[in-house]
Amino acid sequence: MSRSNRRAIQVVTAALRQARRAYDAPAWLRNLATIGIVVATALVHYVLRAPLLGHPFLLFFPAIILCGFLFGRGAGLLATVVSVVLALRFVPPLQSFAILREQVFAVTTFALTGAACALVLDALHGAATAAVERERALTRSVEDLAASERQKQRLLDELGHRVRNDLAALAGSLALAARRDPQAADALTAAANQVRVLGRVHARLSQAGDEIVVDSADFLTALGRDLEAMPLGVARLRVGVEADRLPLPLDAATAVGLIVNELVTNAAKYAFPKGEGAVEIRLEADHGGCTLTVADDGVGLGDGAVRGSGMGTKIVQGLAAQLGGSFDRRNGPVGTVATVAFPIPAASPLAQDAADR
Repeated sequence: MSRSNRRAIQVVTAALRQARRAYDAPAWLRNLATIGIVVATALVHYVLRAPLLGHPFLLFFPAIILCGFLFGRGAGLLATVVSVVLALRFVPPLQSFAILREQVFAVTTFALTGAACALVLDALHGAATAAVERERALTRSVEDLAASERQKQRLLDELGHRVRNDLAALAGSLALAARRDPQAADALTAAANQVRVLGRVHARLSQAGDEIVVDSADFLTALGRDLEAMPLGVARLRVGVEADRLPLPLDAATAVGLIVNELVTNAAKYAFPKGEGAVEIRLEADHGGCTLTVADDGVGLGDGAVRGSGMGTKIVQGLAAQLGGSFDRRNGPVGTVATVAFPIPAASPLAQDAADR
């Protein structure tokens, strides 16, 4: 809507608001004001009687319209009756209330037209007032909805903040325990990193309709920075992230984050015997589903024998099943490529599009 249209609506709304105040005045006051307006019109007509000769009803039409607009149908009809009586003073024979036969049609037409104007104005006023009230009600509803959304977002932010604090405290406790107990250090460090992933998920919570979601691109980018800075193993990692932007439900975002954490941690432990390397995280989505890829430029799988306890692979397989997908790991052109394919989560607009297909 253009600025001029908004300004016009504001002017009309203000005029209707003032007219509504006049509508709500006592009946005797509205009738008295109506008679006053018509009498004032007659006085103006008397002053301008020379140039208005031959047009005895001309000035009374605005008076009828004004009274009908300000005071309603009853006032408009009263203004019509009083205008007919006073206009007769300006109909030949002048200065007389007599009506010649040839003037009957003109007087009758004026009376009927004035009454019709009063009725139409009253109907228009009622319709315009109803439209303004609906507009005001809609505006209040929109404002209430916006306030509700802001309140929900504040509560969500507060919840996320409290959960992050709790998870940070838990991760700190696990890291401290790992330093105190060398025998359980690997397990405790892995648990602490998983807790940090959960904290990162809660740091990215937002509202999408009635569902709490996490922006996949922002979440994985931040998680990649965290993993690059974490002491995951003997290797120094360079972590790159390329992710499509999807609103992931909380449970799906948690599973994706834990899968990435496990795969990157596994690469840091086993893929880089020289002590440094690069890991690339990609999340791609199309109308068929999502593909999460974690690729490194390390030594690869070699003969395919399981390194370590194999618990990490089992965790990733379980998380992939939780997403309704599958896990695959193989040698790439350089290093290892791990892939998790899963359906597009329901919170994504692409999910509904895929379902429609």
